[in-house]
Amino acid sequence: MPRTLYITTELPYFPGQGGMMALHMRHLSTNGGLVGVVGPRYAHQPEDALQAIRDTVHRSYWWPEHCNPGPIIARDHQPIRNLRWVDRLPTRIKWWLLRRLTGLNRHPDGALEWRIVLARIAPKILEALGEERWNSVLLSQSCSACWFPFLPKSMARCIFFHDIRSDYLRRSPKPPSRSQLRKILAEELSAVREVDGIVVVSELDRSRMLGSLQPSCPVEVSPICIDLDYFATRQHSDVAEPIVLFTGHLSHPPNVDALLYFLRDIWPLILRSKPDARMKVVGLLPAQEVVTAVESATRVELIPNAKDIRPHFADARVFVVPMRYGGGVRQKILEAWAAGVPIVSTTMGAEGLSVEDGVHLWLRDSSADFAHQTVALLMDPVPKHVVESGRELISALHSPVRSCPRMAAQLAVSVSRKRQSAPRVLFDLRWLQPGKVGGVEQMTYELVDELASFDSSFEYRLYGSRSVFKHWKFPKSFKHKIVCTDSLRDRLRSGRDSIINHLSARLSLPPLMSPEVGALKSYARLDFTVVHGLPSFVHPDMRRFPAVVTIHDLQHLHLPQFFSTADIATREREYRESCRLASHVICVSEFTRHDVHLRYGVPLEKMTTIWNLPPRLTGCRPSRSAVRRLLAGMGVEPPFLFYPAQPWGHKNHRGLLEAIRLADSSLPKNYKLVLTGPPIPLHHPAFELLNDPLVRRRVMHLGYRTPMEVVALYCAADALVFPSLFEGFGIPLIEAMQLGCPIVCGRHTSLTEIAGEAAHYTDVASPDALAEAIITITRDAALRARLRQAGTENLRRFDRRALAEKTRSIYVAVHEQHFA
Repeated sequence: MPRTLYITTELPYFPGQGGMMALHMRHLSTNGGLVGVVGPRYAHQPEDALQAIRDTVHRSYWWPEHCNPGPIIARDHQPIRNLRWVDRLPTRIKWWLLRRLTGLNRHPDGALEWRIVLARIAPKILEALGEERWNSVLLSQSCSACWFPFLPKSMARCIFFHDIRSDYLRRSPKPPSRSQLRKILAEELSAVREVDGIVVVSELDRSRMLGSLQPSCPVEVSPICIDLDYFATRQHSDVAEPIVLFTGHLSHPPNVDALLYFLRDIWPLILRSKPDARMKVVGLLPAQEVVTAVESATRVELIPNAKDIRPHFADARVFVVPMRYGGGVRQKILEAWAAGVPIVSTTMGAEGLSVEDGVHLWLRDSSADFAHQTVALLMDPVPKHVVESGRELISALHSPVRSCPRMAAQLAVSVSRKRQSAPRVLFDLRWLQPGKVGGVEQMTYELVDELASFDSSFEYRLYGSRSVFKHWKFPKSFKHKIVCTDSLRDRLRSGRDSIINHLSARLSLPPLMSPEVGALKSYARLDFTVVHGLPSFVHPDMRRFPAVVTIHDLQHLHLPQFFSTADIATREREYRESCRLASHVICVSEFTRHDVHLRYGVPLEKMTTIWNLPPRLTGCRPSRSAVRRLLAGMGVEPPFLFYPAQPWGHKNHRGLLEAIRLADSSLPKNYKLVLTGPPIPLHHPAFELLNDPLVRRRVMHLGYRTPMEVVALYCAADALVFPSLFEGFGIPLIEAMQLGCPIVCGRHTSLTEIAGEAAHYTDVASPDALAEAIITITRDAALRARLRQAGTENLRRFDRRALAEKTRSIYVAVHEQHFA
């Protein structure tokens, strides 16, 4: 069974207006599904019925109860402050502008009420997404199409059409304007095209939908269902008073029209033949025109918002359904059958039900015939065979046992269709600052670049600042979307949202683009099913979705002296929580995988080791003349040793410089150590060594160099000296092997796993041992040749395409697991 979040404008309490949906929620919850309900809680809703929902479903998220939406995507742009010009606009223009800016002008009348509900329950939706990995969302009616831009794509969408408005309103006695009908039709077309499954209440509605809306997803019939035992608990009283009953939502236009028609054209005919007849109108939220019509009618009583309608069925002799238009199936007919009350209905009122005139009820379309049949039932005993036929029809077609499994099956179909679709992978790159995050940045570029070179099936979303994507080029076959956090379009959106919220306040509405609503819209706009957090964590505002996290190392636990107390606390919090909530964890080495298992308790089966991809650029060795030209441009002459690294504590620049000083007397006079990367700062432990004359004449610090200049340095160097004290992977080792550069490094952490037989190992924590290794590598040409050959053979393990495909397979597994 799916994990379904039901988002609604009316809580499905039983036996109220959401009674049928309450039965569906009960079935889903008790048959292996995980069910949550999000909606507004109003004062008129009965407390005991609401508690019954809480007891039925797994999670309840109701406005205005206390809410914890958790971390959400927040825009960096400041809202517009000076909006006095908006205050000077006439009220009519304010309403026009609000509809234009929110897009409600493209929706029919009534969409504003739905957006107001969304604004209220948006924090609750975010809270729900933060507590469970829901893989499907159930919506009611095409009106919810105005919510689609705010629903994340990590949930399969299933919509329950109680009726097809564009169809029944077109056939109504007073149809809406052509403009409204076009908008209603457009809304329904949007709804059926953006969902993965559709449920309707009758075969008639199904055929009408297939004919007029032509949905591309499956359409299932889940007949209106009713709890037969609930309505049969009260026996009919044998009172002599003849009572006619009408029930329904008394603000629903088809019900309003039916009641007004009955009171105007039929009820007077009944009173003429049966002067002692009485009528009860029982229902929720009566419209003013209903109240007025009942007050002016003879012997008619209005019972609004009745908590229990069964006593009124028990007193009734006849139930009337004088509908002239409408859609779906009238639940009121099923309730009357269950209560044992004979029914007189128009043919239209019984649409969608498998009924026969005189067998299950009486079908009368003219006012006179309708009145005559009603009077006949008021005067004669209740025909038991008709009542029993109605109850038999409920048992056969409209019981929860018959109907609810079909709804559940369609939810499963929706999730299955989503599972079979191509994953949409979001690379959250908001952390990336070009040139400042070392190997993680390079790993990211290489992974995306390789995926772009062969993957034309999946869809990728790249989310970060404009500077990140400045030089990225992708082939046309690569299906991707770049979303910049600091784009002009995003600033315009932020300004628009400021105006919308200002207008909302001036028109006494809740903020229609609150931060929570804006966050939901951002998630939907990113359009993803899987998030990949590449820098050892998933951003807190993305952890509510199926996620993959790549862990590079837990260096802060092994070498805490190189981190501030605040940095250690932040890493621990972010890394641990990301590992706990992620659907899968990628580790860049077996060392890191076992370290994460030992330190964080993450099961080994939840983690996969995928080495970093070899850099594409360093895989192409330049010509000797090109190398000489590049070296000359940097003022570098062989022989030299090479070390490219950020001046971070664990990179051990101080140890390397001390080793160079110790080895000075054993090295040729022209031998150099070439460093690249940012300048060593004043507070760095190695800075004072740079002032030592022995070290200063041996060391060249070139600062940042172009990628091709770095390639030339690898090609010309006698060796890569890599004194790092801790490495989760060590990309320079791969670069050196690609370009035939021997390696000197330690045996700790992941280094032996990555370098294999291609390195001369030593204790890099000891300057003496490191100095001895430097002397050895500079003097032993045979050793250097052997290490170059070993590096070439070792590189066969690091195939870019295979590693990228392995990562891609993780996306597939997480996507399918989420929608399983």
